Amino acid sequence: MGRMGMLSRHTKFIFLLGYIFASQHVLANEQDYVEATFKASPTELRNSWQVNQINAPALWDYNESGARVKVAVIDTGIYLHSELRGRVLAGYNFINNRAIRANTSSDDHGHGTHVAGIIGASANNIGVVGVAPSASLIPIKVLDRQGSGSLTGLVRGIDFSVSAGANISSMSLSWSGDIGNVSVASALQRAVSAGQLIVIAAGNSGLANPDWPARYAKEDFANGQIIAVGAVDSNNQMPSWSNRAGDAANFYIVAPGVGILSTYNRGSSSYATMSGTSMATPVVSGAAALLKQGWNLSAQQIANILFTTATDLGTPGVDSTYGWGLLNVQRAMSPIGTPTFPTLTSRGISLNNLSSTNNSITPSAYRAALANANLKVAGLDDFGRDFIYDFSSLYSATRSADLTLSQIFNSLNLNLSAREYKTKDSKLTLAQIDTNTFGQANPVATQSTMTSMFYSKTLFDGHSLAFGINSNANHFFGFADTPFEYSNFISRKAFDNPYLAFDGYQNFFAYSAPYQNNWRLSAGMLRNFDSTAFQSSTSNQVSRYSSPELSAGILELSHQTPDNKLAFSIASTVEQAGLLGGNAGALFAMTNPTNTISFSLKNASKITQDTWVAMSFNQGVTLKNNQQASMVSSTSHLISQSWSLGLISSNIFKPNDRLGFSINQPLAVKSGKINLDVPIGLEYDTGIMQFEKRAISMAPSALEYDLEMTYKIPTSSNANLSLSALYRANPDNNSNSPDQKIMSMFWQGWF
Repeated sequence: MGRMGMLSRHTKFIFLLGYIFASQHVLANEQDYVEATFKASPTELRNSWQVNQINAPALWDYNESGARVKVAVIDTGIYLHSELRGRVLAGYNFINNRAIRANTSSDDHGHGTHVAGIIGASANNIGVVGVAPSASLIPIKVLDRQGSGSLTGLVRGIDFSVSAGANISSMSLSWSGDIGNVSVASALQRAVSAGQLIVIAAGNSGLANPDWPARYAKEDFANGQIIAVGAVDSNNQMPSWSNRAGDAANFYIVAPGVGILSTYNRGSSSYATMSGTSMATPVVSGAAALLKQGWNLSAQQIANILFTTATDLGTPGVDSTYGWGLLNVQRAMSPIGTPTFPTLTSRGISLNNLSSTNNSITPSAYRAALANANLKVAGLDDFGRDFIYDFSSLYSATRSADLTLSQIFNSLNLNLSAREYKTKDSKLTLAQIDTNTFGQANPVATQSTMTSMFYSKTLFDGHSLAFGINSNANHFFGFADTPFEYSNFISRKAFDNPYLAFDGYQNFFAYSAPYQNNWRLSAGMLRNFDSTAFQSSTSNQVSRYSSPELSAGILELSHQTPDNKLAFSIASTVEQAGLLGGNAGALFAMTNPTNTISFSLKNASKITQDTWVAMSFNQGVTLKNNQQASMVSSTSHLISQSWSLGLISSNIFKPNDRLGFSINQPLAVKSGKINLDVPIGLEYDTGIMQFEKRAISMAPSALEYDLEMTYKIPTSSNANLSLSALYRANPDNNSNSPDQKIMSMFWQGWF
């Protein structure tokens, strides 16, 4: 933006007052002192300090420079300066009653050319630069070479601006006194009805209220579409000569107006320094042009945005001196309020309802897919303006987060705290589940404490039933009744059926019946139980989401002897608001249930008196389905898979100790896509949101592999010590994540 130019020396500002007819006032441009004129200048941004003060150049980088916006300069005309050439449209000279052809000179005073340069001098690295350097300018000459004119001419000029299709009328003129003019008021009302924004100088008489016609801003007919503008200096102080906000405070704003360098009519490369509310007014007009180019807003919306985003000056709030305060273009062009994101089937999802995926077993698949989807999404602010938000960083990082102490201890806590009570025909398992928060902000030892219970009962002829509360169905299915039921691994789900839980614990009911020759047929129904909630922070907003609601049915055929167990199962898992355990918040939510059909093959064999080996393979197909009320429109069939190999040996160094080794590939999507309807921006003329279809692959960039060794040793009848070492390659299936090496020691006792 522009730096400070030359300041004018102190001078007295005089209005030309008088009457042409008894019913008409004499118009005058606000008598601005011309300090100097010169040819060329070192750089625009050094000379145009007012542009820098309102931070407009940052917006030009986004091609927001007022293009296709027409600004009527109702003044002394416009000289065809080199900074304005090519953007001066046809206008009219109401002093001599003749048309002004496009790209011709019409200013015999200099004031209108100076105003025009403040609005739209080109960004061409010479001279000065306007606030909206691509705006088109309509010269409407209502003031003569002395800077005076009639109200009749002003009325005709305002009407011409409407017929010429001006979006904004900039009027750096006024008359002083306490009486308005009916004809001017009527003309302004016609311009307001035509949808025009009108920006008018408050005047340079040092009065408590703006001069006319700026003072009309307070009238009901103005409909909030007339802005009265006062001046401040480079220190945001109001000079003594600027009229205050007074009774038009609710429609008054200030802008830089002291020592403003701009184009002049002494040649195609001439410039002059002036001061006055005349100079502050085009700064606001240029800002309005930026808003109009960015969005096809109404005049009232533009005015409201400029008012509500102004930097407060003087007495807090809207006051009788500074009105709303200093024009702040950067804030005006930034989102106001909490953005909402429209979908094809909903009006909008609030930014407050967004979150990243949770720490379930496969959030990495969903997270990686969303991160690779070029998630530049259009959202709407409180004024219905579209802004682009990049959500890729919300769902992914260049590396995955390390496994936290909380995750490690919670896993070990569950494994080590389980206590099993057996009788001849029943089994009861109890575990205390303490959710630790080590490694988190403001940690405490435990966040919540719950009791997990599993109970099974043999009925008759080998039939049995079981139920669990806050428990794990793998106590009854899969590796139940083998050492891998309580494997003591940090990645405890490595030997579970991942499609029965994803995250948290389940309430379940199961029944089993003998089949023949040590074969059994078992069936169960499950509902998930979320033991904790997780938090995510987005734009300083903290939201809480629980794990997706899950229900599942499983049918298993198993064969068990004292030295071996083989189990084959098929399951159907229905998630109400998730995808393979992943929850992406409202914007990318699975709004319809997703159904995964999976099968699992597990085998555990005893190879020595105290040593068992096991293998587990799980594969699922998440059926394609349609979605609604989020950006996700549908999914294809998703193929997912996991496997693990393990060894557990007991009584190695001490009775009842246990050494374990495992290698596993956590559940990952192998193939499949999610289809999105992404809002990309408003169509300018209609204001209708446009959507783009995108298909994103759910296959990760790499597969995670985990190697783990654990050793558990009883330290007393009521205490255990557990040592673990874990190596994670490509954590969270992210090729950008460095491998992780984790070691832990955990002691637990009961008193």
